[in-house]
Amino acid sequence: MTNYSVIEKAVELVVYTLELDNKTEQSNTIRARVESWYNNTDITDPEVLAGCALTGKSYFKGASYNWMLQARDWWFPQPPVEMTNFAVWEIETAIHDMLDTLFED
Repeated sequence: MTNYSVIEKAVELVVYTLELDNKTEQSNTIRARVESWYNNTDITDPEVLAGCALTGKSYFKGASYNWMLQARDWWFPQPPVEMTNFAVWEIETAIHDMLDTLFED
């Protein structure tokens, strides 16, 4: 069953990323590449689909899952794991402590 919302999100990401680089491409070409990756793989993450489509290639048989993740990380860098496991209060406390040590008398 095709999840069109994932495809739409991936197409929007590709269009937005190309606009940031001052590049244009027809949306039907982008959609065709995204759908090619979606239909030939088990990818359900819009960022992975968009990263693969941004390489400028449609799906090819030599593409490994690791290659797909590298394409995503190239276009959409992921934060380090240690930066994603903190609560807001922990970050605020660390900033408060840092400021206290900077402005000690």
